[in-house]
Amino acid sequence: MNWETKSLIEDVEIIKRKINDAVTTFGWFDEDYFNHEPGHMLNKNEMLKHGASYHEHRRYITQHIDLLSIYLKELDTVLEDIEKASSDVCLATESDNA
Repeated sequence: MNWETKSLIEDVEIIKRKINDAVTTFGWFDEDYFNHEPGHMLNKNEMLKHGASYHEHRRYITQHIDLLSIYLKELDTVLEDIEKASSDVCLATESDNA
């Protein structure tokens, strides 16, 4: 495996760690915020707390969506680089065999 391939694999691993971190923190948010059973009727205090936290939660979710979108773009770029590198290897092999 050449250095370029190793570098591309490391790039994928970095992106995987970033995505895993985002999933983990979003899981914590889910566990902390959605802590009632699906049929639970909120009382007045719970509704007030939800209302007070609404904008903070919206920003938090929007930030995660933005992060995951960036990570997907990074992953697309790395996958394109992998495809290019593998086609370069195929071309080099074909010319070596000629």
